[in-house]
Amino acid sequence: DGRCLTRQAEAKPCEPACSPAAHEVCDGDEESPSCVCAPGYSGVPCEWTGVLEDPGFQDVDAWTLSPGATVLESQRDVEVDLGFASVSRSVLCDAGAVSQTVQMPSYDVSEPLVAQVTYRAQGLYGLALGFNRAWTTLEPTYDEDWQTERVCLGEAAYGGAVSVQLAAPEEHPSCFADPQGDIEVDRLDIVLAELGECPEPGEVLNGSADDGGGGWQWETTGTAVAGFVDGAGRQGTSGVRLAREGGDRVVAWTKLSVPSTESLASPALRFWWRGTALLPFRFEIGRYDQIGSGTGTLPIDVAYGTGSDTNFLYCLPPWTHGNVVDLVFRTSADISMQASELVIDDVELVSDSRCGTSTDVLDPGFDAGPARIMGVTHFT
Repeated sequence: DGRCLTRQAEAKPCEPACSPAAHEVCDGDEESPSCVCAPGYSGVPCEWTGVLEDPGFQDVDAWTLSPGATVLESQRDVEVDLGFASVSRSVLCDAGAVSQTVQMPSYDVSEPLVAQVTYRAQGLYGLALGFNRAWTTLEPTYDEDWQTERVCLGEAAYGGAVSVQLAAPEEHPSCFADPQGDIEVDRLDIVLAELGECPEPGEVLNGSADDGGGGWQWETTGTAVAGFVDGAGRQGTSGVRLAREGGDRVVAWTKLSVPSTESLASPALRFWWRGTALLPFRFEIGRYDQIGSGTGTLPIDVAYGTGSDTNFLYCLPPWTHGNVVDLVFRTSADISMQASELVIDDVELVSDSRCGTSTDVLDPGFDAGPARIMGVTHFT
């Protein structure tokens, strides 16, 4: 309860101390403090029961709606009284949203959590799911089918009041003439993550690219190959190797949980790589789009291989702080259609003073010249 959490600093501590592993917090009672379940937990022992009111969108009063956003009777299953959130075309062009503020447990007393959302987003860039300032773009749907996606919660989604938001990711070109597209969300739940599904804040899923360590995923076409290769990484360790012939396609990605600037002063991404000399490779960040529309990720760089070991440093922009994002590597086709190879190893999150500490502007002091900085991509 927000009142208890606010007064906790003034109250006597619980004795014996509450157990974070048991998902307990001190209730803040000034006279007789005791251990209670953290927000989202209940029962004996404390178990996760969730924090969202009306996850199935049956109660319009549970949600804060922009004008034009509604909670309606579902058309998904006429035999079951389900609800869904709908945002009209014109409202999507004006940053309309459906939102709810919830009390979330701190990460140290919680378990890794994911948001599970069932939605349709047609004629748009997809659906944006936000927890305070940490946003994830989910791919658009191209038919009438509902799609269910899982999103790991980052540090920004834990600890105190958190605004959970559903909206359009950005203004669609049709907004300037004839607004098109609709967003419908049938259900949004915050549930426990599966084992190994989400990295902890400050961690990368198998950043050392150890064979058998999991974490990484890849897609290939034709004769292209991807996987862990012993001896291919830095100083002869295991590495993730992508290789293709001609126009074949190969992509690999892993997840990283970027800390907030309170936990890591100047968040930056650092990794080792080696690529075929003079050939281009694409590095991206965001959420990997498996249907290939490219709406979920933003470019970090198109880098050219040298055939030798290379270290890469990238200042992480404020929208990633406290968020869980995919780090994506692609081999890029070139005019010669030459065979190419890319090896990745030692992916880690570090603090680099050149990146600055602002939560609003990346590198406000213009100090990060030697480091990679995300710019603006223009589509013409």
